[in-house]
Amino acid sequence: MNIPPRVKRLIPYLLAAGVVTAVLFYVLWNQHKTDTVFDDWEMPAAEAETNPELPPDEVEIVIVVDVKGEVSVPGVYLLEEGMRVLDAVEMAGGFTEKGNRDGVNLAQRVSDEMVIYVPAEGEDVMPEMAAPTAGGAGEALININTASQSELENLPGIGPGKAQAIVSYRDEHGSFSISADLINVPGIGERTLEQLEPLIRVK
Repeated sequence: MNIPPRVKRLIPYLLAAGVVTAVLFYVLWNQHKTDTVFDDWEMPAAEAETNPELPPDEVEIVIVVDVKGEVSVPGVYLLEEGMRVLDAVEMAGGFTEKGNRDGVNLAQRVSDEMVIYVPAEGEDVMPEMAAPTAGGAGEALININTASQSELENLPGIGPGKAQAIVSYRDEHGSFSISADLINVPGIGERTLEQLEPLIRVK
């Protein structure tokens, strides 16, 4: 087939125009796909957590309590804010057969570092469970100058070792003048003393 010379001169231009059209179509098509991907894209979880416009996650507050006395499994338990003494007793296995259910306020809300003591039938409520009155209920506090080792062990943060250290210090140096003198007993730090001061007396 004979192609006129004029048409032959146009063939390179037509081929170039075709290539340009194909390139433009490819670019436009890929741009469309990219836009579609970004429309469906969600913020990664890590970035969303740091975005100040997003509400912060709720933080669960853990409360540590020490359950003692006539419960099946005495010990330290973790509770959530708003829980009651009843919840702590149930976590400790419930009352023993000797447990006095009327000797503890089961409806009381628990607080961090709280000591929950369940007395036996006929036993008085332990001193640290009695809340001082506005006038100062001195009789409700443990006298660290006269308390026995077992009585001292009922205080929060005081185990057999620290209780024995208090008794030994008292025997060696005499009576405590003020409750803050406990800081001189080996093993008693400032944090322990801070917990004990509302629960103890020296007279």
